[in-house]
Amino acid sequence: MSLTETAAFSKKASVWVGVGIVAIIFLLILLGIVGRARKALFPPKPLPPTVAFWKLPRMDLSEGIETRASKTFTLETVTGGFPMLPTQLKVFAIGEGESSFGQLDDLKKRLTNIGFGQEPVEISPGVLKFVDSEDGKRTMTVELATGNFTLERDLANDPAILNSRPTSIADAENRATDFLRRIGVNLVDFPTEKIGVMVMRVDGSTKTPTDSLSTANLIQLSFIRDDLDELPVIWPVEGKPNFYVTVSENEVVETKMVIKTVQKFKFATYPLKGPERAFEDLKRGAAAFNKPVTTSEVTILDIKLGYVESTKNEKYLQPVYLFRGTGDLVAYVPAVDDIWIK
Repeated sequence: MSLTETAAFSKKASVWVGVGIVAIIFLLILLGIVGRARKALFPPKPLPPTVAFWKLPRMDLSEGIETRASKTFTLETVTGGFPMLPTQLKVFAIGEGESSFGQLDDLKKRLTNIGFGQEPVEISPGVLKFVDSEDGKRTMTVELATGNFTLERDLANDPAILNSRPTSIADAENRATDFLRRIGVNLVDFPTEKIGVMVMRVDGSTKTPTDSLSTANLIQLSFIRDDLDELPVIWPVEGKPNFYVTVSENEVVETKMVIKTVQKFKFATYPLKGPERAFEDLKRGAAAFNKPVTTSEVTILDIKLGYVESTKNEKYLQPVYLFRGTGDLVAYVPAVDDIWIK
């Protein structure tokens, strides 16, 4: 083959190679479009629930507010009916609990830094009580196995509290988060942007919510768990969080942390009963509320899914249907299909 023929053949070959590459790209694009259209018209069926924990214990709703009186529930959602919600959700395992403070010596060192230098007293197995070295009215009770704790102070007739006025909510948040970090509390699951705020005044031995900082003695910061799979996690009763810090003008006066070790990567999926059946459970009283129900008729404006973090349920964090009514009333009903409940 002469040089001229070789050049001509190479030119033709390169043209056909280019045409072939263009054809392959076009075919891939066409297959992608067809594949997407097929998925849109015939979406794949969701994976079946794993139900890996087998049958679950029945949820204990007693930490919430239950009502024995007969109530009438009316559905007035935006659509006038029940929303389209997922048919299965995750159930998360709750761990046995590990101390967030570390070993006892480390705990003593941390608490010494905030004024609790005296040797603790074991008031029950694994539960220690510390007393403030300078202020005997201030005590700290710690459960070693979990790291959960309660800080208390006698507020009645205390001039330092009664005559004080909190500077600002931002200052209270800074004091609260700094206090928790100093004693070794990890706030990764309780983001600061979800902190709830309640301003209060001291009336004798009680604390009463008030509307203004000018009439307040205290600010309570409640810590709310971050969403799980984009679903909210609420406390059983509004205004009674199981994790909060109360701050005066100059110091942290009360703290409570009774939380669960939710194992976000140890879960199983379970089928749900559906909002229709959950609504029937609500009507027959198989529900709890986040606040007292003061009317005989309750209007339901919205239905969503979420979780309730209660101290009463030790092994699993199960999903619930959240029925939202007027005045921030929320009723919650266990969501897992009854065939998977013991």
